[in-house]
Amino acid sequence: MPLAIVPLFAYAAWRTQATTTGGTCAGVAVAAVIAAGAGWPGLVMLTAFVVGGTALSRKGETKRDAIQVLCNGGVAAGAGLGIGMGIAGSAAAFGAALTTAFADTIAGEIGQRSKQKPRALLFGKELERGTDGAMTVAGTAAAAIAALALALLGTTIDTRGTVWITRTTWIWASAGFMGQWIDSALGLWAQPKLGRRGNDWVNALATALGAGIAYAVAPA
Repeated sequence: MPLAIVPLFAYAAWRTQATTTGGTCAGVAVAAVIAAGAGWPGLVMLTAFVVGGTALSRKGETKRDAIQVLCNGGVAAGAGLGIGMGIAGSAAAFGAALTTAFADTIAGEIGQRSKQKPRALLFGKELERGTDGAMTVAGTAAAAIAALALALLGTTIDTRGTVWITRTTWIWASAGFMGQWIDSALGLWAQPKLGRRGNDWVNALATALGAGIAYAVAPA
């Protein structure tokens, strides 16, 4: 049962000190809901997202609290619950929510390491590194690769090891990549007006919109 390994998420968070106590509890709750609803494919995708994001995180970065964890994983958890309940389109929304969050995380981490000067939404004016909405070619390319890799991982597990890029893979990857662009656009235009938690609300909205895109185009 996938639920049996959910406590490992708490252990990993404790070992890496990636989250606060509240963030750890929220992460375990998200993992438990996904494990119960989306099963092994969903839990494997979530694990890849967490491991990949944690591995690339910069040393000394602030620990994620409960709100940050829920804003990044809450939409995926809700969609995972929908899968378990047999709600049509939930699988498409789930995959896209996670690929959006993963693509955005990877874009940010790689972009911070890029020597290239970031620009507003990649093609606009030059911005200082770390500015909301700032994008680099390296970060954007990494986001595309990350979205496709996570989508391929999920569909491979779901088909019991058959490695093939299916229509579902492309939907998840494309929606996740578009969701990452939406996140950057919202970061540039909306986040400065949303206060201290602006980045968290932007993350939540971007994952929801990425999930919505996939839901809208997925086969009935």
